[in-house]
Amino acid sequence: MKRGVLFSFIMFFLAVTLISVMFIHISLISHRRDQIFIETRIRNMNNMYDSILLDLGKVLEIIMRRAISVSVNHTVAVGRGLDNATYRLEELVLNGTLNKTQEYLMVNSTFPEWIEKIQSLGTLKGFEMNISLNSFGVKPYDSFNLIVDMNLTLNITDKQGVASLSRNVEISKLIYLEDLEDPIYPLYTWQRATNIIKIGKNDGNYTINITEGDGSKTGWKNGISIKINGIDHEQAETITNKNEKILVTDNIFLFDIGGLDDDGVNQFKAIISRSDMPTTVMIPFIANVTNVMTSVPNNTIILADTDTGWVWDIQNLKEHAENSYYRKSLNGPSYLDRLEGNLTCNYCSQTSNIIGMESMVDKNNLLSSGVPTIYEDRSNIDYLYFSGKPASVKKVKGLSEKFRIDNELSIGGTHQQIYNITSLTE
Repeated sequence: MKRGVLFSFIMFFLAVTLISVMFIHISLISHRRDQIFIETRIRNMNNMYDSILLDLGKVLEIIMRRAISVSVNHTVAVGRGLDNATYRLEELVLNGTLNKTQEYLMVNSTFPEWIEKIQSLGTLKGFEMNISLNSFGVKPYDSFNLIVDMNLTLNITDKQGVASLSRNVEISKLIYLEDLEDPIYPLYTWQRATNIIKIGKNDGNYTINITEGDGSKTGWKNGISIKINGIDHEQAETITNKNEKILVTDNIFLFDIGGLDDDGVNQFKAIISRSDMPTTVMIPFIANVTNVMTSVPNNTIILADTDTGWVWDIQNLKEHAENSYYRKSLNGPSYLDRLEGNLTCNYCSQTSNIIGMESMVDKNNLLSSGVPTIYEDRSNIDYLYFSGKPASVKKVKGLSEKFRIDNELSIGGTHQQIYNITSLTE
């Protein structure tokens, strides 16, 4: 009997223990499930916070560039610059209005509307979200960037009360200006000409004095270089549009063996040769250029200055001038100044950075755009051309007959020094 009681007690004890272990296990599983749920919600909350910050910069750039485009369109339409560029850009970004008038292109594209969309997205994901914009400002940063500084307060709370997050965020975002329109072109050409900001890639490498020899003293000629070894002189017969090209060869006398007229040598714009020049050559030339075949690049726009005997690579300069590319400038107006129609850098006082920019006006393009008056005797530097200053300018060999350059100071020297054309002025 005692053995049965003892056995029953042991079984009862084991059962109680087993049940207790099961309850403890179930409790641990439930606790772990709650813990995983909390961890997941916190992780989701942090991910949402990180995604907001990541999205913030992209959205801000899109909204700002749209606001700039609206500003340019407005200045062109009314024929005058903005009264205060920074204030009007802020108005567009925050309110979608310009001078308190709703702008169609800013509908559903303001920063507060983006905040509302983010808050609605948070609601769908089970979060109460509140984003407060404490401050917002636009300033110049450098020649080709504006900077937006703003302060935000972000509050994210899980609807089930699991967790909450509150952060004060300082944001600084650079707004790149390339590919935007320059307002001063339409403003100063009766809305006829435009120019898109494209930054020149050859700053400090506009022209190169590549070699020299004995010139024919018949002025200068520019054209595309065509390199042909004298032994292969028959190739000259196949060259088209010879009057636009400069023949570069090691020995022009080998062309003479075949007959200059047969090879069409005198049809070229000019000749540059390592050898001396036969009397049968009737076009401008530079002779006795010892390193001509290694120093002169092929299929490149060059200048043969037969008065000095110098050979120049001017391709980068011509591309820069004919495409009206931009570079940073000491005295040129900043982009904010240009939005206001100013031809001086009034915003330069707001920063120690260089914020001015300048392009070369293509006078031929202005003419073809229908601009009624072209000022040939003005500098092609945009802010000087449109302002009519300064009076002292020079022509530049190898560029358009209408091209003029001044000697005003800018970054890296005077304009003639910057573009390395001091020896090419006339």
